[in-house]
Amino acid sequence: MGMPRPPRPSRVNSLRMKLLVIRHAPAEDAAAFASSGQDDALRPLTPAGKRKMKKAAAGLRRVVGRIECLASSPYRRALQTARILARKFDDLEVEQREELVPGRRPAALLRWLKGLDSAAVVGVVGWTLHRPGAVSSRGAAWGE
Repeated sequence: MGMPRPPRPSRVNSLRMKLLVIRHAPAEDAAAFASSGQDDALRPLTPAGKRKMKKAAAGLRRVVGRIECLASSPYRRALQTARILARKFDDLEVEQREELVPGRRPAALLRWLKGLDSAAVVGVVGWTLHRPGAVSSRGAAWGE
């Protein structure tokens, strides 16, 4: 006989948020920038990093088609990356989120994401989600 088939999900239950975790484009060397005495939050993208991100953003647009919400860490390099993306996605507004700043708990970002449309395509540019184990489809690695 075989195993019974699981019930098909309803259309409402099958809608899932698509979360695009985007790392900032190549930035100035951290050690060299630190020697300038400026805060790391001000470290910008390199000219080559900007060029690479423009190409990557065009490719992402072809692959995903749309992004409804784009959030970024307030760090300069993340904002620069997000603004390049925003231009490729019809000048989408970039929302700065403190939850994406280095050292913040991923659970705070998860709480914000839960308040968004569950069927949205959301892009986030920042540090929080780039740690091993930070991303989980159920939020388990985020302490929720």
